Amino acid sequence: MVFRFNFFENDDMEGSQNSDITTETSDINPKVHDYDSENISLLFSQWVEIRLPDDEKLYYLNNVDKGKIETVTEHSDLIPNIYEGGFEVWECTLDILRYFASHQEKFSFKKVLDLGCGSGLLGTYTAIHGAECVHFQDYNQEVVENFTIKNYHKNCEKSPCSVKFVSGDWDDMGDHFDTYDLILSSETIYNRDSISKVIRIIQNHLCPSGMIWGIILIRTI
Repeated sequence: MVFRFNFFENDDMEGSQNSDITTETSDINPKVHDYDSENISLLFSQWVEIRLPDDEKLYYLNNVDKGKIETVTEHSDLIPNIYEGGFEVWECTLDILRYFASHQEKFSFKKVLDLGCGSGLLGTYTAIHGAECVHFQDYNQEVVENFTIKNYHKNCEKSPCSVKFVSGDWDDMGDHFDTYDLILSSETIYNRDSISKVIRIIQNHLCPSGMIWGIILIRTI
């Protein structure tokens, strides 16, 4: 699978954009998404299987309805402030999952935030392994409604974990985030604006004894 990016060109973190891509700031509003496990249909869904150590398996949706951002995703895997790459399952997400599984990490009674969740597989893994509460956040509501929620339901339909799904910009999440024992974030930081937003979230929403699992893959163009 080939991923295409429009940032870090010439190793410049300010990011000179590809001239044929428009990156105007969108007027996206924060939204909390209902999770009604009794009325989610996975009929005709096609799934990709992830095999983890100890023969553990996770699944994510292959035939995704991308809604109104379908045409955007045809041009790039990420366009800042328009589409933040949530329909992809990035390499670093798989790396974290393999690490968790190989080290038999447990999350009993933890309150977890999957920040920039995309597929939601990291938060889903913690729910399977004992998390008391998991909140999932992604920039695009189409990602949360058509990808994150369905992936969670496929893997955790019977889980007693309390969950919340929300979409929107990180700077607008103050009223929707709680205080967390664990914040997970995989390949969500790609410019300086992102770094400052993540720092504010950590300062405001990570409990004093909390932990962050974050991973960034540096790519060259």
